[in-house]
Amino acid sequence: MPTQSVGHSRAGNIPVDKEYQAASMNILTIAYISVLLKASYLPE
Repeated sequence: MPTQSVGHSRAGNIPVDKEYQAASMNILTIAYISVLLKASYLPE
C-alpha cells in the first residue's frame, strides 16, 4: 500500500486521495444506475 500511495500523493499520505476515490466511485455508480434506468425505460 505505501508503495502505491507514493506515486499518487505528492507530500506522503494525503486523505484527499481516499475522498477523491470515494467521490469518483459514487459518480461512476450514479452514472451506471442512470444508464440502467434509461435502458429499462426504453422500449426494446
